Amino acid sequence: MNKKIIAAFCIVILMVSIFSACGNKGYLLAKDENGVEHAYVTDENGETVLNEEGNIRVYETDAHGKIVKDKDGTLRENYVEMPEKLMTDKKYQTKEFVFIIPNGWGMGDANYISISQDGLSRIQFNNIGTKISQYNSIVAEEVDMANKIVDEIKNSGGTAELKEGTATITSNQIEAYYMLFDAEIESDGVKQVLHTCAAYFMFEGRIYKAFYQTTSEEGLKIEQVVDVFNNLTLNHIESENETIIVTE
Repeated sequence: MNKKIIAAFCIVILMVSIFSACGNKGYLLAKDENGVEHAYVTDENGETVLNEEGNIRVYETDAHGKIVKDKDGTLRENYVEMPEKLMTDKKYQTKEFVFIIPNGWGMGDANYISISQDGLSRIQFNNIGTKISQYNSIVAEEVDMANKIVDEIKNSGGTAELKEGTATITSNQIEAYYMLFDAEIESDGVKQVLHTCAAYFMFEGRIYKAFYQTTSEEGLKIEQVVDVFNNLTLNHIESENETIIVTE
């Protein structure tokens, strides 16, 4: 029962299309959600390049994976739809945001955008709504759920505490509401700890939840959470056509 309580609080929305990538000068080899490898064009800073429609530039490759050249030696280019996510050991990128992997962290997986190198901590980031009028009710529901979990843990003999507050994510100058959750339970004679921080905020008509969890004994302080979240930069989406301007 105790394990189920912890699992209930840690569930995040799964994201599809996992990428396997490696870097090369002038392009980035990565597989899309169908397993097709593309040579994504990169600029002088190693960043992928989008056009005005939000599609991503790629070099054409032959059956052997080599980049095709025109007669004059120019690398032949094309455009493909921006993948749902592009993941390397330095960056996690989608149409909506870019997360620069900080020191001490590494590539994520299907569930998280980044995992600490010691394997104890994880980061997730989700768009949880597009109706700003629902922001207060969404947050209220999450707070209510968190308080119920705290009560259940206490009733089962464990300890749990929930702290609330506001903090500024400076990368986009966003004021976020946060919940810091600390829990300790014992199952089959083994002590289990879980520390999480869920931060909620709005950006250009979208509602987001940033989530940090760790099983480290030291727990979490809001300052260290914000320090990691500051590696997140939200993209400006121009219109319904999803014209993208990537802000690094």
